[in-house]
Amino acid sequence: FAIVFVAMSSDQCSDQQTRMLVVMVGLPARGKSYLSRKLVNYFSWQGSAIKLFNVGKARRGQDEDKSDATNQSAAFFAADNKEAAAYREQLAMVVLDEALRWMVAQGTQQTLAIFDATNTTVARRKHVAEMVHQFNLQQSHKNQVDVICVESICTDEKVLRANMLQKIASSPDYQSMPQADAIADLTMRMANYEKVYQEVADEEELVYVKVVNIAKKVIASNIHGDTEMQMLAFLVSLHLGQRPVWLVRAGNCMKTPSRTTTLPAAVFNSAPSASDDGDSSPPRPVDAPNGKNVQLDFSDIEPFLHEGRGRCDKLSKSGIEFSQKLAEVIASKLQPDERLCIMSSTPKGAKQTLDPLLQKLGPRADVWRTHSLDKFDLGSPDDLMEKLRSHAERKLFAKDPFTYRCPGGESFADLVRRLHYVALRVERSKSPVLVLSHLMPLRTLCAYFQGMKVPVSPDLVELPEHSILELRPGSHGWTSQLIQVTPPQTDLHSRFPHVRSWRSMCSDSSTADGGLSRAQSTGRVADE
Repeated sequence: FAIVFVAMSSDQCSDQQTRMLVVMVGLPARGKSYLSRKLVNYFSWQGSAIKLFNVGKARRGQDEDKSDATNQSAAFFAADNKEAAAYREQLAMVVLDEALRWMVAQGTQQTLAIFDATNTTVARRKHVAEMVHQFNLQQSHKNQVDVICVESICTDEKVLRANMLQKIASSPDYQSMPQADAIADLTMRMANYEKVYQEVADEEELVYVKVVNIAKKVIASNIHGDTEMQMLAFLVSLHLGQRPVWLVRAGNCMKTPSRTTTLPAAVFNSAPSASDDGDSSPPRPVDAPNGKNVQLDFSDIEPFLHEGRGRCDKLSKSGIEFSQKLAEVIASKLQPDERLCIMSSTPKGAKQTLDPLLQKLGPRADVWRTHSLDKFDLGSPDDLMEKLRSHAERKLFAKDPFTYRCPGGESFADLVRRLHYVALRVERSKSPVLVLSHLMPLRTLCAYFQGMKVPVSPDLVELPEHSILELRPGSHGWTSQLIQVTPPQTDLHSRFPHVRSWRSMCSDSSTADGGLSRAQSTGRVADE
């Protein structure tokens, strides 16, 4: 692994970047769409507005009666096909204009548009830069768009071959073509692009990141803004290595009451009193797994509120039994000399849950205990009780659940920020990873692996007590398997029967494994 930074300094007073156009660069089957999907998932999880604009998809959506201009064969991409080249350039600029206008329409929140095309020539990238410049001249200062190029280079023949097979399996261009013919056509298409391909160079004076063989080598130039640095840190963390990631809740504890008693169910079940503020503006809907909108209410997060109460100083009898079984299951899944990267929260109950596993693995376990994985902070319970009874406060939560902050405590945005580095460490690790935490932090991490926004409903992913959610990376996302180690001491749905499940709210036909592969597969796109 190597990383090179070029011209990183900046004399800007403010590094805040509100709108960012991400221009993908690279030959077909080099991993551009893979990186695009990963960026969409990552920034969407962080609460940013982000959308993928794929030129190849737009090309296939055009009228197929336009003779050679929409021919899907390799001849359409030949450098000497002037008519097709002009058509592709025109279509790319139409998609770019759509991306720029979409960003301005998103308001003041951080917004990213990914312009997913080959963009393999200096002339094309110059055309893109000029179009963005002209667009910025027509916009106010707050609507200015910054540009960063992300170039994906693949020199590994084994990875390239796998990418080609994946492309012909997923691209509509090859749906009705035998595999041998599809490979031959794609090879010819790639050769046509290679004749005119020009890597991004410093002379173009662009902000860029080059990713070689998926982060085996990364070159960054002119990086200075917050969004650019965040993107660079994420791209550096990616790799194609196969390893399991196990998400585990701390064992059942003998709770020690803290600050106040359990919130009465009546607070959640009863209708709020009439509002005195006269505000009748509708709450902001939350994106559901199938693209529908779902209205979240305080009652949907009651299990999270309940879990946040009390300390976990000592495991119960069932918790001790789970910790012992957990050690056996995880140890059996590791190779004899394989190391395990463990990320754990800090309460005593979490430490006791890990003790049998650490004793069994000995020096093969690398442990990182961090407050980033601690429970969702509710702040002042007494203030929270008053706010839960307030109709106006419920409406504030419903309008923007992501940034709503419990009195003296955290918002979902705060939780994502403290879990940000955990997610990067999981991506970066090449060894098996075990994350031991609590219900809300783990569900928030699940949302990251699904490429979904936070907050999420309690039934987003089945993660019952005393279970292991095993995740494995794939070409189009993470697959999952739920392993129930010992019977759970508490059951979420019997304890909170009024809490709506995510699936019932959005009528989504999710996958049997909890839907972890669904969000990734719906983002499947092919290169230009």
